Amino acid sequence: MKIISTLLISFCCIPAFAQKHNASTKITRAASFRGDTAMFQNYIQDHTRYPEYAREHGIEGTVITRAVVNETGQIEQIAVLRGIGGGCDSEAARVVKGMPPWQPALYQGKPVKAVVAIPVSFRLE
Repeated sequence: MKIISTLLISFCCIPAFAQKHNASTKITRAASFRGDTAMFQNYIQDHTRYPEYAREHGIEGTVITRAVVNETGQIEQIAVLRGIGGGCDSEAARVVKGMPPWQPALYQGKPVKAVVAIPVSFRLE
Protein backbone atom coordinates (compact mmCIF):
# COMPACT_ATOMS: atom_id res chain seq x y z
CA MET A 1 0.00 0.00 0.00
CA LYS A 2 1.53 3.27 -1.12
CA ILE A 3 1.27 6.21 1.24
CA ILE A 4 0.67 9.69 -0.05
CA SER A 5 0.92 12.69 2.22
CA THR A 6 0.25 15.96 0.51
CA LEU A 7 -0.02 19.52 1.59
CA LEU A 8 -2.68 21.88 0.44
CA ILE A 9 -0.95 25.19 -0.06
CA SER A 10 -3.20 27.77 1.47
CA PHE A 11 -1.30 29.70 4.05
CA CYS A 12 -3.26 32.11 6.08
CA CYS A 13 -0.88 34.70 7.46
CA ILE A 14 -2.06 36.96 10.25
CA PRO A 15 0.19 39.43 12.04
CA ALA A 16 0.72 38.19 15.57
CA PHE A 17 1.13 41.77 16.72
CA ALA A 18 -2.41 42.74 15.62
CA GLN A 19 -3.57 43.41 19.16
CA LYS A 20 -1.16 46.38 19.26
CA HIS A 21 -2.38 47.83 15.97
CA ASN A 22 -5.55 48.80 14.20
CA ALA A 23 -7.51 45.73 13.08
CA SER A 24 -7.05 46.82 9.46
CA THR A 25 -3.23 46.77 9.73
CA LYS A 26 -1.80 44.83 6.80
CA ILE A 27 1.53 43.12 6.65
CA THR A 28 3.57 44.07 3.60
CA ARG A 29 4.88 40.54 3.02
CA ALA A 30 3.38 37.36 4.40
CA ALA A 31 5.52 34.75 6.09
CA SER A 32 6.52 32.08 3.58
CA PHE A 33 8.43 28.84 3.24
CA ARG A 34 11.88 29.42 1.73
CA GLY A 35 11.51 27.93 -1.71
CA ASP A 36 8.70 27.33 -4.15
CA THR A 37 5.49 25.37 -3.72
CA ALA A 38 7.06 22.17 -5.06
CA MET A 39 9.89 22.40 -2.52
CA PHE A 40 7.36 22.90 0.25
CA GLN A 41 5.30 19.91 -0.84
CA ASN A 42 8.44 17.80 -1.16
CA TYR A 43 9.48 18.76 2.37
CA ILE A 44 6.11 17.64 3.73
CA GLN A 45 6.11 14.39 1.75
CA ASP A 46 9.71 13.55 2.62
CA HIS A 47 9.31 14.16 6.34
CA THR A 48 5.82 12.79 7.04
CA ARG A 49 5.45 9.25 8.30
CA TYR A 50 1.92 7.87 8.03
CA PRO A 51 1.03 6.67 11.54
CA GLU A 52 0.64 2.88 11.75
CA TYR A 53 -2.67 3.10 13.63
CA ALA A 54 -4.12 5.47 11.03
CA ARG A 55 -2.95 3.20 8.21
CA GLU A 56 -4.40 0.08 9.84
CA HIS A 57 -7.74 1.78 10.47
CA GLY A 58 -8.01 3.59 7.13
CA ILE A 59 -7.89 7.05 8.67
CA GLU A 60 -7.50 9.75 6.05
CA GLY A 61 -8.11 13.47 5.98
CA THR A 62 -6.52 16.84 6.52
CA VAL A 63 -4.98 18.08 9.75
CA ILE A 64 -5.03 21.86 10.07
CA THR A 65 -2.09 23.18 12.09
CA ARG A 66 -1.40 26.68 13.30
CA ALA A 67 2.05 28.05 13.98
CA VAL A 68 3.78 31.34 14.65
CA VAL A 69 6.64 32.33 12.37
CA ASN A 70 8.79 34.60 14.53
CA GLU A 71 10.92 37.56 13.43
CA THR A 72 13.85 35.30 12.53
CA GLY A 73 11.68 32.84 10.59
CA GLN A 74 11.66 30.12 13.26
CA ILE A 75 8.47 28.09 13.66
CA GLU A 76 7.04 28.15 17.19
CA GLN A 77 3.77 27.72 19.10
CA ILE A 78 2.47 24.86 16.94
CA ALA A 79 -1.11 23.79 17.58
CA VAL A 80 -3.59 21.51 15.86
CA LEU A 81 -6.74 23.44 14.98
CA ARG A 82 -8.57 20.52 13.40
CA GLY A 83 -7.38 16.95 13.70
CA ILE A 84 -8.34 13.58 12.30
CA GLY A 85 -6.92 11.33 15.03
CA GLY A 86 -5.07 8.08 14.66
CA GLY A 87 -1.73 9.72 15.33
CA CYS A 88 -2.01 12.01 12.30
CA ASP A 89 -2.44 15.14 14.45
CA SER A 90 0.80 14.64 16.35
CA GLU A 91 2.61 13.64 13.15
CA ALA A 92 1.50 16.82 11.36
CA ALA A 93 2.60 18.91 14.36
CA ARG A 94 5.97 17.12 14.42
CA VAL A 95 6.58 17.79 10.73
CA VAL A 96 5.64 21.47 11.07
CA LYS A 97 7.83 21.83 14.17
CA GLY A 98 10.83 20.45 12.27
CA MET A 99 10.53 22.80 9.31
CA PRO A 100 13.55 24.86 8.35
CA PRO A 101 13.33 28.62 8.96
CA TRP A 102 10.82 30.56 6.86
CA GLN A 103 10.96 34.04 5.44
CA PRO A 104 9.36 36.11 8.21
CA ALA A 105 6.43 38.42 7.56
CA LEU A 106 7.27 42.09 7.08
CA TYR A 107 5.43 45.11 8.39
CA GLN A 108 6.76 48.51 7.31
CA GLY A 109 9.95 46.79 6.18
CA LYS A 110 10.64 45.10 9.52
CA PRO A 111 10.29 41.38 10.34
CA VAL A 112 7.32 40.63 12.58
CA LYS A 113 5.73 37.53 14.08
CA ALA A 114 2.86 36.11 12.06
CA VAL A 115 0.44 33.26 12.50
CA VAL A 116 0.20 30.76 9.64
CA ALA A 117 -2.25 27.93 9.06
CA ILE A 118 -0.69 24.85 7.47
CA PRO A 119 -3.00 22.04 6.33
CA VAL A 120 -1.36 18.61 6.03
CA SER A 121 -3.34 15.94 4.19
CA PHE A 122 -3.04 12.21 4.80
CA ARG A 123 -4.22 9.89 2.02
CA LEU A 124 -3.84 6.15 1.61
CA GLU A 125 -3.51 4.87 -1.91
